Amino acid sequence: MRTKSTESNLEQKVLTFIGYCMPLVKYHLSYTQLAAIFEEVYRFQYSISTLRKQFSLLRRDNLITTTTRYRKKVPVLTHAGALKISPLLPYRTFGNWDGRWRIVVFHTPEKERKYRLLLQEKMREMGWKAIRSGVFISPHPTLTPIKRLATDFGVLQHLTMMEVEKLEQEKQSIANIWQLDDINKQYRRFIKLASRSRHKAFWPLHAKELEKQFSHIYGLDPHLPSELLPTDWLGKKAYQVFREITRSY
Repeated sequence: MRTKSTESNLEQKVLTFIGYCMPLVKYHLSYTQLAAIFEEVYRFQYSISTLRKQFSLLRRDNLITTTTRYRKKVPVLTHAGALKISPLLPYRTFGNWDGRWRIVVFHTPEKERKYRLLLQEKMREMGWKAIRSGVFISPHPTLTPIKRLATDFGVLQHLTMMEVEKLEQEKQSIANIWQLDDINKQYRRFIKLASRSRHKAFWPLHAKELEKQFSHIYGLDPHLPSELLPTDWLGKKAYQVFREITRSY
């Protein structure tokens, strides 16, 4: 069992408990009780001083306040606190695929390395994938925003952009480039874990952990056109499970 008294996502855990689990303890809560619940759910031991400090930080940041219930003060989320733990995913849609591939080849000098890396990071956020050093590919029609970014970064003259209609051994090549088998395995594990977790005590705490897990996988998913995905692709099913989780507490 881990025994460290701090963890970076404690804020979300406490906010989730205040927002969704207070009825489960009949609105009576102590730091000792919360530490015991977190240890049971997360297998992680938090100290009382750590929890007390976290509550103080949440009040300071206006993420929680107090209200009176049964003549006792109880913590509640502010609007900012509720937004802080709202399940959000990046918006990714590119419409129907036109059957064409976009390729960008970098031949930037070393003095432009900073701006090359900045542009490549933006391209990855837009679904582009490096197939070898300095060569990126995407099925999405995003060359125009890439040109704008490259112009802003002052490296457009060091790029070669092209569109092609066919890749050799297309499906297998795409599966390898984007490591689709690994992503699909992660989706499968998420679906199984979600199924096993639904009836656990303090479900909202488990639900938030599942949402975080799905968000990570969703970020890895290149969101390719359906024509390029394996026949057993679980992305759509996993997303449906995610949406069910977000509506379950």
